[in-house]
Amino acid sequence: MLGSMPGSKEWQELALLVVERKFEEAAALLRRNTSLRTEGDGLGETVLHYQAVENDLQGVAWLHAQGFDVNTKNEFGTPVVFEVAQLDYRDLLQWFISNRADLKCKDANGQDIKEYVMDFGLIEVAKHLESLGI
Repeated sequence: MLGSMPGSKEWQELALLVVERKFEEAAALLRRNTSLRTEGDGLGETVLHYQAVENDLQGVAWLHAQGFDVNTKNEFGTPVVFEVAQLDYRDLLQWFISNRADLKCKDANGQDIKEYVMDFGLIEVAKHLESLGI
């Protein structure tokens, strides 16, 4: 798995430690290299972004508690919460909402989260967002 992950060696190591729930080792790595909180992979995604796209609520929550930004965007200007909504990860989306993700932000194309999911034809996801008051 490690060899197939994007990002620097330490980025990959941190992601793998989080996946394996080796939080003490991950915390030690973050203490040694604090820039991992903002370092992106080849797509500009932090480890939090990577874990979110993998629908890893526990990993995302742990990373956030370690200082990772819930409003991170990739190099294309897409907020992580937009991708969570697009993938219809409803529990994770609720977690992002509860942890103050900026749901009024826009992506690099000026779209809000509902416009973003509608670009993918995800009418049910858009309806779900509306039911949440978004």
